Amino acid sequence: MLTIVAALFFKTYLNKNKSQSEKQTVGQTAGGPSKGQIGYSEPESKISAGTKELAKGKFLKVEEDKIFYDENGITVGQPLTTEVVISCTAQDLTLAEELDFDMVSRNHVSTPAQVGERVPAGEPVMILANLDKGQYRSHTVVMSESKCNF
Repeated sequence: MLTIVAALFFKTYLNKNKSQSEKQTVGQTAGGPSKGQIGYSEPESKISAGTKELAKGKFLKVEEDKIFYDENGITVGQPLTTEVVISCTAQDLTLAEELDFDMVSRNHVSTPAQVGERVPAGEPVMILANLDKGQYRSHTVVMSESKCNF
């Protein structure tokens, strides 16, 4: 009887420790860096368009530090950050419903004025933004790498 009670105790104790150690490793890459460490890679590299954080449309212009684009026939203007990243992608943005970061080939840090000079009017773009003091500000413009001539 004592043997059975001891066996149940050890089985319960060992399973409890096993589940705790499994919880500690969730979100870590096997043998690799954890989230927040240099070299960590997100398991999901795509985000969907159609939100304030990722908009999709045709670039119109940059004026007074705002980017203007056509989103399904509606002109949208959104403030830009002081530095804007222009990302070049091999992805076909005319048909894309989500942005695949694995297809981004290079990034170029620009001023808002340079974005207006480097992105052709009518170019399909995806625009990433963050909420900053209650207002969304665009920080990244993604365009076709075939048009990234800078």
